[in-house]
Amino acid sequence: MLEKHELAAGILGVINGYLGDRGLSLRQGTIVDATLI
Repeated sequence: MLEKHELAAGILGVINGYLGDRGLSLRQGTIVDATLI
């Protein structure tokens, strides 16, 4: 679903914004599962 709707790039952008405020960056990552039960 994330790739179908091209959401992964947006999520990475949000994470990089958060990390950038702290002097860090993320270039690549893997989302495995984000299920809440």
